[in-house]
Amino acid sequence: MRTQRHDDVGLEDTLRAIERGVLEDVWMSRPRRWTALVAAIVLGVAAASRWSNLGAQASPSLHVDAVVPGTSIMFLVACLVSLVALRRRHFRWCCAAAYTAALSAVTSLAALWWHQTADGSDPLMWTLLAALASTTLTVTWLATILTPLEDSQPDMRAGSH
Repeated sequence: MRTQRHDDVGLEDTLRAIERGVLEDVWMSRPRRWTALVAAIVLGVAAASRWSNLGAQASPSLHVDAVVPGTSIMFLVACLVSLVALRRRHFRWCCAAAYTAALSAVTSLAALWWHQTADGSDPLMWTLLAALASTTLTVTWLATILTPLEDSQPDMRAGSH
């Protein structure tokens, strides 16, 4: 035989779990999802292209040996985390995607600066594309996670106005 208190505790736990799940979900408009997807793909291609161009460098230098692999790995991490965040669309994943994309943007800007000052230069085109894609991802993820509660979930709120 069950008591009323036991049933209330189970119901409260269930409602708390539903509340956490709803608050954890992040809504993204279709254009924002496509922007993030295209930028993540461009960033992944740029990371792979920069990495594959390492063997094409005629004169290895400190820049090529240390900076290019590090930036390529950072671009790849930002790409993968963004793709997971697009798939899961949870607040935590979106925050992680914003963080890694911002680090990738800073890394790409440093690589662009180093490209202008170092002798052994990496492929400029892929670095520029990675900088643009990283910046686009950063702005997109920040806009997604900083959306005010009143503007989130517009499809659910349409019936209440």
